[in-house]
Amino acid sequence: MARGEYQEAVGLFVEALGGLEAAEGAESLPVARLLNELGVACKFAGRFDEAEVSYRRAIGLVERIEGFECEDMANLLHNVGGLAHSRHLYADGLTPARESLVLRERLFGPSDVAVATDAAALAALLEGTGDYAEAEGLYARAVEILDTAGAVREAAMARNGLGSACQELERYDEAEAHYRLALAALEETTDGDHPDLGHVLNNLATLHRRRGEDVEARALLARAHQIMLARLGPDHPVTVEVAGNRRRVEASPSPYR
Repeated sequence: MARGEYQEAVGLFVEALGGLEAAEGAESLPVARLLNELGVACKFAGRFDEAEVSYRRAIGLVERIEGFECEDMANLLHNVGGLAHSRHLYADGLTPARESLVLRERLFGPSDVAVATDAAALAALLEGTGDYAEAEGLYARAVEILDTAGAVREAAMARNGLGSACQELERYDEAEAHYRLALAALEETTDGDHPDLGHVLNNLATLHRRRGEDVEARALLARAHQIMLARLGPDHPVTVEVAGNRRRVEASPSPYR
């Protein structure tokens, strides 16, 4: 879904929320679940403050109606952590992400697919804080669960994260192997311009840059940038980040040569 489509979705969710509150009451579980969906749409539209308001209101409703020990709460905590990641406020997301993982393990057991996605989400936040060793272990756990479950796209993104952690730990050959496997899986299962592809291409480009391989890095970043422009728009924070990487690589040779 492109950013403009998420913007449209936000409007539709807001409209639906008013009707649902009138029908079900403002203090109802359907309202809490719709607020969660609204928060997701706001996040992908780049409207982070609105996403936080939606998630926080939903958390309050769920806790009053269902209590803490429920799947709805795990979903919301996962999304709050994801919002912190999108804002690059990685430390702020660690507590909700850990709570989501622990809660999901209690509810569904250690090998559930949702546990794997929680593990990968926590790993991404840990990467942001510089804790690459713990991140690597969580990514590896997620990949194992998701591969076993046949969740191809989700496994590809966890493998992309594993590659990123290995890269930060200066294990470049391992990192490239993980990126290439993730890229191949996504190219087989998406339409060729999915934002997930852009993320992997961006990471693979940074690896080539680290090796002093500027020609490869420029080509990968050009493709990643075009994907993000088409699917997320020029003002989305992820597009801006990729565009910045592209400008730096095109403006000067790698300092690692």
